[in-house]
Formats: sequence, C-alpha cells, structure tokens
Amino acid sequence: MQQRRAKVFPVFLLFFFIALILFFLSQKGLLNGPDGILEQVTIPLQRMFFALSHSVSATTNNNILQHLRDENQTLAKQLVAQTELEKENAALRDQFQTRTPSPATLIPAHVIGMIGFVPGVSMPSALLIDQGTASHLKKGDAVVVRNNLVGTLSEVSARSAKVALLTQGTTSFTAQTLHTSALGIIKPENDALVLENVVLSDKLQIGDLVFTKGDMTDTTQIPPGLVVGKITSVNRESSSLFQTAQVESLVDVSGLEMVFVITK
Repeated sequence: MQQRRAKVFPVFLLFFFIALILFFLSQKGLLNGPDGILEQVTIPLQRMFFALSHSVSATTNNNILQHLRDENQTLAKQLVAQTELEKENAALRDQFQTRTPSPATLIPAHVIGMIGFVPGVSMPSALLIDQGTASHLKKGDAVVVRNNLVGTLSEVSARSAKVALLTQGTTSFTAQTLHTSALGIIKPENDALVLENVVLSDKLQIGDLVFTKGDMTDTTQIPPGLVVGKITSVNRESSSLFQTAQVESLVDVSGLEMVFVITK
C-alpha cells in the first residue's frame, strides 16, 4: 500500500498544479474562447485527475474500513472467549467453595448435549458430558451442581459420558427431609420425583428440603448430604402403611453448561 502511494503521489501533484492553472485561467476568462479549444483539451485532464484522486481516496477508505472490520471481529472473538472463561471460572469457584461433596473428589465436565430436549416443549431426559474413563469416571458416579444432585452416569466411554437425570431411568436411593428427618426412597415417576415408603408416623411438610442419605454400592455412588429437591405436595392416606411426597429439583437442567462428577 505504501509503495502504491509513493508512485501515485507525484502524478497527483502534477494534476493538482494543472487544475490550479486551469482554475486561474478560467477566472481570467482566458478559457472561454469562441471555439473553447483549451476547454476541450483540459476537460479530459480534469476528469482523469478527479478519477485518479477519487480512486486513491476510495482505496484508502476501503482499506481503513476493512482494517476496522478485522479489528472488530478479533475483539468480538476475544470477548466471547473471555466471557466463556469467566463463566467457567465462576462455576469452578462456586463449586469448590461448597463443602459437600469434598472438592478433592470432583471432576469438572462441560455439557455437550441434551437428549430429548426441545425448548418450550420437553425437558432433557439425559445429558452428555465431555469427560469419561480417561478422567477415571465410571458408571454409577453421581453428578452434581454445587451441592445439588443432578443424576448419575449411565454410560461411560473414554472421553464422554451420559448422565441419567433423577427424573428418568430406574435409579432409586434413600433420602431424608431436612426439618422433620423423615426417611424414604426417592424414585422417578412420570418425569418427576417421588419420595416413597415414608411411614405415617413421620411428618412431611411442603417446602421442606430432601437430602440424600447415602447409597454407596457397586452400581451407585451417591454420597450423603446432597440436595435432591423440595417437597411440593404430600399424599397421606390413613388406610395405607406409608405416605408419599412429590419432590421438585432445585436445578434448571436445561440451563446447565458445566457439571461436576463425584468419583474416587
């Protein structure tokens, strides 16, 4: 670009001086002869001068605009990367400040897919994450966000895994309410959670939180103290030996971008 300007600049000066001379002569009336001979000769030169100067100006402006566009694209990419990094760091800080479970047992993983999710129509039935056996994950490991239980790993490959959500599949585990210490078993039912097998002598109340009691078996690794959700309704019948409660998770699964897997 600089070389091109160096070549064009002397020509630009030449036509500039010619234009000044022509302007001076026209002011003196020397160009307005009967036949306009000088005018016929100089008009093409003036056109050439204008076209040349306009071309140089347009090229310069286009180069400046393209440079600005390139800078904007670079800044936009940097902003997206910085935003993603800040979100990831915030999730890590938030998770590792949670006392339960122990941070030493947590493997962070990004959500890379949501099976069966149609926004506004259906919720996810399972999640796909970007960690697997290469990170020592195994089937049955619990998946959490802060101290909330999200689900368990149902399938694990080398570098990815499938998370079966609490409301899906056949996973069941023991749980206990926070305020009344009522014991029961959490089971999925019709895309929801139910606390079952609670004896009638135990008290269940709407709004009470439900925590995991702890189920560490060969197929399920759910530690105690994780939040399952809150009770939204209670079904108590005197003719039955047990009472049940509907439990709603506190986690919006459709909005998850990062989760943590508890593994040994």
